Amino acid sequence: MRRFVALALVATTVLGACSEKDKGEEEQGAPTEACPAASPAMSTAPTLPANFPSPSETTYTSSSKAGPSTVVMAYFADDLDGAYTTYKSAFESASGYTLTKSEHDPRDAELDWSGQSTTGEVKMDWPCKGRTELTITIRPA
Repeated sequence: MRRFVALALVATTVLGACSEKDKGEEEQGAPTEACPAASPAMSTAPTLPANFPSPSETTYTSSSKAGPSTVVMAYFADDLDGAYTTYKSAFESASGYTLTKSEHDPRDAELDWSGQSTTGEVKMDWPCKGRTELTITIRPA
């Protein structure tokens, strides 16, 4: 009998922890905190593939190489829904690009693409009100 009670207690604890995690993730909505000062814009535009979508709300802050990939950091001056909708629409209308995957969660989103002899991802994180952080990874195809 003690073994059954112990097993039931362990199962209840594990299931409770999982449901609390799921509940927290489901309730995680729009950020409530104000954004700190944004990183300064790059002095020159990053090197992007031809016809790469570059909405006017995007400010590029840095660019670096990671092996054969280029990683561009930026931010979008709007919330996650605005950034996601704008970039998705821009890729759908950009000549030579195809979206291969899109995902939108409450606080982050990703758009995977191919085109112009490259593949990559625009990763979007929504840490604060009014700004979405972008990580644009560009890989040779």
